[in-house]
Amino acid sequence: MEDMVAEAEHVKAKEGVEFARRWLNYTTRLDVPWTVYDNERFTTLRRPDLTVHRFDMAGHFLDPPGRDFYAEVKKYEKQSDLKKQYEEFLVNCYAVTCHMLDTQLDKNTQFFWISWSPHSATRWQELASPTELSTACYAHPHILGGAKLTGERMNLVASRLWLLILSDKHSELMMRPEYFMHVKAQAIKDAS
Repeated sequence: MEDMVAEAEHVKAKEGVEFARRWLNYTTRLDVPWTVYDNERFTTLRRPDLTVHRFDMAGHFLDPPGRDFYAEVKKYEKQSDLKKQYEEFLVNCYAVTCHMLDTQLDKNTQFFWISWSPHSATRWQELASPTELSTACYAHPHILGGAKLTGERMNLVASRLWLLILSDKHSELMMRPEYFMHVKAQAIKDAS
C-alpha cells in the first residue's frame, strides 16, 4: 500500500514539474531544457561543503540572455508542510549561491519557487526578503554546507527569488503548442 501511495505521489510530482516546465517555456522568456526526472546532472548544484542539492528544473532566460535559473515545484492541493519546504529551499538557494560566488561560477542565477498552494499568505510580501532568508538559514543550519551568513549575500540571494503560484486552470491561458512553435521559430530567425 505504501509503495502505491509513494508511486502516486511521484507521478503527481513529475506531472507538476512537466506542467510548470511547459508553462515557463510558453512565456517565451525562458527555456527549460532540464528536469530532475530527465537530467539530474543539470539540475544539481553544490553547496560550499560540496554536498549537492537537486532542484526540480533548470534552464535559462532568453530575454535578457545570460541568466540561469533553478526551480522547485510543489504540486500540493493544500499547504501541507510547504512552509518548512520553502524554508529549506531558501537555505539551499543561499548555500549554492555562496558556493557559486566563491568558485566564480555565478551567472546571476535566479531561483523559482513554484507551488499550486500558497503558504504564509498573510506574510506574502516578506517571503522573498533578506529577513525571511536569514530566519530560514538560522532555522536550518544543517543545510548551509558551511556557507557563512553575510548581509550582503542575503540581500543578493533575496533579490534573485521568484514566487509563483500556478493552478491547473493556467493550462487554459497557455499559448497553444502550434503558436508557441511559430513564435519560437521566429525568435530563432530574428536571433540569427
